[in-house]
Amino acid sequence: MIENSQQNYKSNFFLIQNRRKVNYSIQKGKVLCIISMIFLVAVFLLINTQLSLSAYSSELHNREEGPPVESKSAQNEANTVFPGSEVGKRAEAFWKAFEKADRARLTEFFRISLPAEKLREVSAEERAGRLLGLRQRLGEIKAVKILNPGPQAIEIFAISSQQEMFKISLAFEVRNEGQGKNYFLKGLQVDEASPQDLAPPLPPMSLSQALQEIEKEIGRVG
Repeated sequence: MIENSQQNYKSNFFLIQNRRKVNYSIQKGKVLCIISMIFLVAVFLLINTQLSLSAYSSELHNREEGPPVESKSAQNEANTVFPGSEVGKRAEAFWKAFEKADRARLTEFFRISLPAEKLREVSAEERAGRLLGLRQRLGEIKAVKILNPGPQAIEIFAISSQQEMFKISLAFEVRNEGQGKNYFLKGLQVDEASPQDLAPPLPPMSLSQALQEIEKEIGRVG
C-alpha cells in the first residue's frame, strides 16, 4: 500500500515537472516571438524615419537652391544666335566670312548683297580687301552678343584678342525684283563698344514715375 502511494507520488511529481517544462517552453517561445515582432517593428520604424528625413532633406535642399540655373556657356550661346530671318541669314554669312578673314566669302557676300550700281562704284573685291585690312588689325575675334534692333537691322557685338570690344551694324533694305524680294546691304558700320552696350534696356517709365525719379535726383543734389 505504501509502495503504491510512493509510486503514485513519484508519477504525479514527474507529471507536474513535465507540465512545468512544457509550459516554460511555450512561454519562452511566446516571449521570443514577441521580441522578434518588436524588433521587426522597430527596424521598420527606423527605416521609415530615415526615408522621411532623407526626402525632407532633399526637398529642403531643392528649395534653397531654387530652380535650375542655366549654365553660363548655354547663355552665351543663346546670345550669339542669329535670327532665322533672311536678314539674319545674310548677317550670319557676313560674320562667318569676316571672322575667318575669308576673302572669297566676303567678296561673294558683297557681290550678292549690293545692287549693281553700288558695285560699279566700288567692286566687291575691293570692298572685301578694305574690310580685311581692319580684320587683320583686330587679331582673334569672338562674337559675344547678337541684337536685332529692327526688322532689317542686325548688330554684332564682338571682342578681340586684345580685349577690345566693337560693334558691327548691318542695315538692309528690301527691293521687289520681278516676282520676288531681294535684300540689299544698305549700310555697314564698325564702331567701338563697351560692356555697358551689352546691358539690357531699361524698362519704360510712365510720366509720373519719371517725375518721381527727377524729384529723387533733385533731393540728392540738394
